[in-house]
Amino acid sequence: MKLLTARYVVSVASPVIESGSVLIDKGCIVSVGRTVDLRREINSDTSVEDLGDVALLPGFINPHTHLELTCYKDTLPRAPLWEWFNSLLPKRIEPGAGDREFEGVQEGARQSLAAGVTLVGDISRTGITARALVNSPIRRISFIELISGAKLPPSTGSELEATLDAAERDFGNDRTIIGVSPHAPYTVTPGDLRITLDLATRLQRRLTMHVLETPEELEWLEGKPGFLTDFLRDRSLACMDHQPKSPVEYLSTPGLLDAGRILAHVNYVNDEIVERLAKSQSSIVYCPRAHNYYGHTAHPWRRLVEAGVNVCIGTDSLASNASLSILDELRYLAVQHPNLAAQHLLEMGTIRSAKALQLDRATGCIRVGAWADLCAIPTQATKCADVVDEIVRGSESPQETWIAGQSASTHRRP
Repeated sequence: MKLLTARYVVSVASPVIESGSVLIDKGCIVSVGRTVDLRREINSDTSVEDLGDVALLPGFINPHTHLELTCYKDTLPRAPLWEWFNSLLPKRIEPGAGDREFEGVQEGARQSLAAGVTLVGDISRTGITARALVNSPIRRISFIELISGAKLPPSTGSELEATLDAAERDFGNDRTIIGVSPHAPYTVTPGDLRITLDLATRLQRRLTMHVLETPEELEWLEGKPGFLTDFLRDRSLACMDHQPKSPVEYLSTPGLLDAGRILAHVNYVNDEIVERLAKSQSSIVYCPRAHNYYGHTAHPWRRLVEAGVNVCIGTDSLASNASLSILDELRYLAVQHPNLAAQHLLEMGTIRSAKALQLDRATGCIRVGAWADLCAIPTQATKCADVVDEIVRGSESPQETWIAGQSASTHRRP
């Protein structure tokens, strides 16, 4: 067993503990409480590590990222999404791009761990995440992305199923969950979407999808000819003849808003959309700094939260962001919303993300039975009431990250 002691233990789901400890056995938390009490539970075989003046908290969770785009950091112009697409896509077919993206996944995981992130929901166009991270300690849900009619597989529902089966057979383990990701309403045909949703339901796979990311997409979902109709036609994309009648009709596709469904972005909504999402079991990932990077109008996340939607925080990729740190995202939001409770922000980067990924029984807070996936942040707070605010509104970075109770800087899986 291992005992980690800290000035404060921030469980997220219960009050902060001063002079607290977490007792770990076989990769899981077996006890949480005051150090003076937990020392009575240990024996001479227990290793004790005093972390000093830190806040010990659950590892951050990034439910929406594209690690394979790490290699494109600082190479693309700051521009609206469609212009950004036009700059990115040629780079992805250059000689050597596949190797660069493979290495980008590994580098992105390293940066995530250094930022205190212990679990990522990563979308990969060709499903390379599981293979690239086979020796990484970070926990990951590897979402394999489907674009109907794409030049590279998976480009159909049947190809997606084959890619999914191969990834599960070769790489599925206690650290790797394989999921599916129909890219967006305008890049996945209704038939491929039905196949993907049926596949996710039948195999109990997590599913994530980019939805309502731009005003042009909202216009297209409303059945109005416009920019996106021309964009699809010019590129001969498979969805150009399958324009929906309304956003709510699209969101009402059977299975799309079930539990375990994560909608990325949802930047543009109306009253009907909010009402439909509030009645669903799905979650929404908001990526604050990427949202700003693309020049979107103010995100409706607070409106969605007030309606009862589970909203959590992601980073998107380093091709549209300065870091893969969820803590940086929370601090960005804290500056934008100085009156917002720090506790709520912290939940959006931990337990709400765990709920979105259907892993809230295993991670997202410090409690008995959860994985010992933790991070430590230096603190100068003098009382429990100030700790969470200092984490969210301070400047200290995580100094150490643990996965299953082992330091991520030294842990190497066989």
